[in-house]
Amino acid sequence: MKKVSFADIAFLVLSLILCLGSHFAFHACPAKSDGSWMVCHWAERVVTALGAVFVILSASRFFLESKTKLGISISFLPLALVTALVPGVIVNLCMMKEMHCHTVMRPAVVVLSILLAALSVVDILVLLKKKQ
Repeated sequence: MKKVSFADIAFLVLSLILCLGSHFAFHACPAKSDGSWMVCHWAERVVTALGAVFVILSASRFFLESKTKLGISISFLPLALVTALVPGVIVNLCMMKEMHCHTVMRPAVVVLSILLAALSVVDILVLLKKKQ
């Protein structure tokens, strides 16, 4: 195992919160009474899948050299942007703005995506400074 940094742990924790939280805590609206799903359900599924990608990449950082960690941090920037855009932009949410997907899921996903992007920027700067 390589040297583990604060960023490695923070990336993994935020990624796990995004992946598991989008499914269990700040999930989309529940199923309709007829058993069908509202459109926001698919936004939740996409966010959970992107969260799983974050988890895999974050966990891999524990075993990699700093050059490769830099590449992963750079890849987190567009991935975080896409994740933030999923609920409501890439995948529509429910029509009523008072629904759970608008009031809980979307803000949580956006905040976690911003935190992941900000951590990526800081980690990129730190890794580049160490490289010099």
